[in-house]
Amino acid sequence: LIYNVVFYKNPLWVYTNAVFNYQFTDLLLLFIVFTCTILNYIPRFPKALKKQVLYIGFWVFLYSFIEWIFVMLEGIDHRNGWHIGWSILHNIYQFILLRIHQDRPILAWILAFIILFIVAGIFNISLLKT
Repeated sequence: LIYNVVFYKNPLWVYTNAVFNYQFTDLLLLFIVFTCTILNYIPRFPKALKKQVLYIGFWVFLYSFIEWIFVMLEGIDHRNGWHIGWSILHNIYQFILLRIHQDRPILAWILAFIILFIVAGIFNISLLKT
């Protein structure tokens, strides 16, 4: 949701859908797909570190593979220098932050905003523009 607000004028990716505009499609995916993911991801999170790494790896692979399919089918358009490699990195920190948020939400939000500033800097997106 933060992405939709901050990168509204300069999106890093756009869903290309003939039925809905990209903002609506992004919000639809956020509220349906991502919510279902969280409901499955958090309760099944393993206790052992090795299993945690594999579990996060599974979700990163799944999300990245689905995005790759979208790219191949021209259902998503990467912009402003974004590419599938950045999406994989995004998926890694996204799933790690989801787990951190479960036990330490304030820390997760702080880390999320730090990442937001880093991503905005890398892609030369001003956070101060109105």
